[in-house]
Amino acid sequence: MAEDARVHDRAAGAQDDEETTVEQTYEVEVSGKRFDVRVLGAPFAAGGASNGAAATGAAKAPKRAQRKSSSGGGPDTLPAPLQGNMWKVLVKQGDTVEEGQLLCIIEAMKMENEITAHKAGTIVDLPIAEGEPIQAGAPIATIKSADAG
Repeated sequence: MAEDARVHDRAAGAQDDEETTVEQTYEVEVSGKRFDVRVLGAPFAAGGASNGAAATGAAKAPKRAQRKSSSGGGPDTLPAPLQGNMWKVLVKQGDTVEEGQLLCIIEAMKMENEITAHKAGTIVDLPIAEGEPIQAGAPIATIKSADAG
């Protein structure tokens, strides 16, 4: 990548850093073809950032386990997050499961999607079966917490 950076003032008497833009030229490759790209904008706050995340303040997406509440409570019914076919069911009704334990695998668009328990407890209802289709939002399991009575 070319690292050509030049500072320009938007107005002749610019006094703030807000009025300063940086011109950066990058060499990028798209589908095997190389292009020179010129980017004009505010200077990056984290010097030398190779992507726009530092400039915009964007953070990395949380990992799957961090996206869900780790409180252990919540609703009893676990809905299917996507439509597909129930490829494998690893638990049965009456089993005691821990939060994050693998319950089943849904195959969708040739991808295996692991579905984990959203909380610890006992499986009181398991209306799924291997090989059957499942719709997004359909119940996978109902898990009752031990402290919920």
